[in-house]
Amino acid sequence: MMENEVYQELVRRASHDPDYASYVLLLNTCKNIVEAAPDSIETLNKDDKQNRLSTTMEQLMDVLTQCVPFEELIYYVPRKMVMRRRMVI
Repeated sequence: MMENEVYQELVRRASHDPDYASYVLLLNTCKNIVEAAPDSIETLNKDDKQNRLSTTMEQLMDVLTQCVPFEELIYYVPRKMVMRRRMVI
């Protein structure tokens, strides 16, 4: 877990550097996703997994497209994944 002092420094740097700003945005989104995850077996059993997966994917895509243009996202997909995807298609 990131210490508060480190997070505060990231936020300070984000106010002057768009790369740090994107990084903080990604970190916060991931944190929110983890915090929204089921926190008990009971909650997990009642969970609508399709809806949760869809919502999570939308949140991730929303933040990713805020960080880089949609057309550039492919450049961040690891080469192995692209090759594996081509084999499946």
